[in-house]
Amino acid sequence: MFGLNLPRTPDTLVGMRWMRDRYGPVAIMKSLIEVAPALAIELPGLLPHLPSAMTSAVTRLGELDRLVVEQRAVVRRLNTALDRRERAVTWRHFVGLVLIGAGAITAWRLLAPAMADGTFAFGGAAVLIAVGVWLATR
Repeated sequence: MFGLNLPRTPDTLVGMRWMRDRYGPVAIMKSLIEVAPALAIELPGLLPHLPSAMTSAVTRLGELDRLVVEQRAVVRRLNTALDRRERAVTWRHFVGLVLIGAGAITAWRLLAPAMADGTFAFGGAAVLIAVGVWLATR
């Protein structure tokens, strides 16, 4: 009712509290206060390297964007190939079932008079059924 999942709600609230306690503004301020003395000592030595580090980070982000675009294109092609494959399998199953049905109808039409006459010949129907089973089970 109202989209509220009562058994999971306490877990969600505890998880939200845990995230806030671990990554919230108070937690960030506490960690900055802990790191401040070491940062004050090392920061003057790091400042000359900051522009090249920023340039490198921006370049890497650009490479990541390019890789994401390439990955999306590959996933799109894979999904297209998978859809095509599923359609081919579905079509093959359909044709197989049609052949099984045609073979069964042919066998019945051949068997009914043959059983009455005492002759027993239905090779063509058996071939249709065999090919249909083969296609349907591939």
